[in-house]
Amino acid sequence: MEITVEITQFCPYSCNYCSSNAGQEGKHLNFKTIQTFINTFTEIDRINVSGGEPLSHPDFWKILCLCYEKTENVWVYTNMIKGIKYNSDIINDIKIEANVCLCPGKRIYIPDTSHTVNLLPFVSQGRGKNIRPVKLYIARSLTGGCDFCNHYLLQSDGKVVSSPCKKEY
Repeated sequence: MEITVEITQFCPYSCNYCSSNAGQEGKHLNFKTIQTFINTFTEIDRINVSGGEPLSHPDFWKILCLCYEKTENVWVYTNMIKGIKYNSDIINDIKIEANVCLCPGKRIYIPDTSHTVNLLPFVSQGRGKNIRPVKLYIARSLTGGCDFCNHYLLQSDGKVVSSPCKKEY
């Protein structure tokens, strides 16, 4: 089971295509709500900590520790870190994934420093709900999609939805 926790709606960028409707006036989800959501699952393969900007949450460290109690496979979606140094005696390897949202009118940059690049189809929700997505033709090597997703999301407003592509904002 994979889950995503949007711990905040605060983000300094306010991108017009943001699927989380995050911005500078966004509020943080309280720790108890996050803890209750995560503890409802007994077997978790991966936890994505997201937002808005998750590093802005005042309880980020507590949230991260809670996630690591459930699984070693914890990913933090952030746009605040441009460089990172770590102690290789403690962490053997850092994996880097880049998400590239295929949004109409948006320039696409595919970094060469990532281990993985995830091409994400644009979903009309959040601040981008009035942007009309374009029809994409996907090569056979990029199969799957939201209809086959086994992924629950705790939105930053406290609501639980069955997929990150089915948010209720």
